[in-house]
Amino acid sequence: MTLPPIYVLRHGETIWNVERRLQGRRDSALTERGHAQAEAQGRLLQALLKDIPTPDVYCSPLGRTRQTAQIALQGIDLEVKYDARLQEVSAGEWEGRTRPDLFEELGMEDGPSTEFTLFTNAPGGESVAELQARCTSFLNYLTGPTVVITHGVTGLMLRALALCLDDSDMRQLERGQGCIYRLQDGSEICLKENEVRI
Repeated sequence: MTLPPIYVLRHGETIWNVERRLQGRRDSALTERGHAQAEAQGRLLQALLKDIPTPDVYCSPLGRTRQTAQIALQGIDLEVKYDARLQEVSAGEWEGRTRPDLFEELGMEDGPSTEFTLFTNAPGGESVAELQARCTSFLNYLTGPTVVITHGVTGLMLRALALCLDDSDMRQLERGQGCIYRLQDGSEICLKENEVRI
């Protein structure tokens, strides 16, 4: 897959992130720290736009990504296009439940690499194949430098596809907030400020 440069932003921290609840397609508001993270992404974008003045900007239609986009793009004159292919993976019946409770109930170890399994195996949720198909469709749609504002699990899949990673390597990727993942020529660099202040 030959792709243009892509700049992936995960939404800022939300109340449910702090509570360790599965959000999926449901929403909770950004925390004060989440606002600060989106502001940091905005400053990083301002610097990037000196080299890429007119990228396409695509955003998940969910509330937390819209809120992040509004903050991060303040003062930046770019049209935001909302694309359902960027929304978070559906966690079906488990949305709103806490990760520790689910891990205990399922007898799974609590950790970043097992969270992907949790999200993609939820009753009534979205499968790995479905997530991969819509992320592939989105990436194939891109024609030039693109800013993408999305979510933790969907962002993992987009980045893994762009980097040609297998499932195991994908699960090891960071899912940072307040930073920007620059994907270019098959490699990734995480752009971030030294510290996000609240």
